[in-house]
Amino acid sequence: MDCIGWQWKERADWHAIRWRRGGLSHSYGQPHDSCKLTLPLQVVLIQPNDQGAKGHNFPHAIVAGIQRYPQKITKRMGAKKVQKRSKVKPFVKVVNYNHLMPTRYTLELEGLKGIVGADTLKEPEQRKEARKNVKKVLEERFSAGKNRWFFTPLRF
Repeated sequence: MDCIGWQWKERADWHAIRWRRGGLSHSYGQPHDSCKLTLPLQVVLIQPNDQGAKGHNFPHAIVAGIQRYPQKITKRMGAKKVQKRSKVKPFVKVVNYNHLMPTRYTLELEGLKGIVGADTLKEPEQRKEARKNVKKVLEERFSAGKNRWFFTPLRF
């Protein structure tokens, strides 16, 4: 399994408080084994780490997601306006497994594993470069019309 679709629960969001008690139990297995739909931000799992690492001594994953979704496009819009409204603002961060819930959706993003890693997130310049690469991959995916579910914000 390459990159798996996930959704990330923000602590500041009231939905996260509502769902916090029912987090991942052992019956679900490790988060990268299966995928089930949850709340509020959709992310792609890039690199899981079950044991933890020196800087993060808890099970975590490096994820990439969409901070600002593309806007609605209609037939009447010109090419320039369509291109402007198709922009995506991504994020790349380390998230604890307790704040992730697997979804049944999968999203295959070729080459993202090589671009983003634990070393990439340490330096600000490398993190910026990784975000640019993720943005390029996601915008290509959006313009191709693949995985429309990933590019629509979740409604509650």
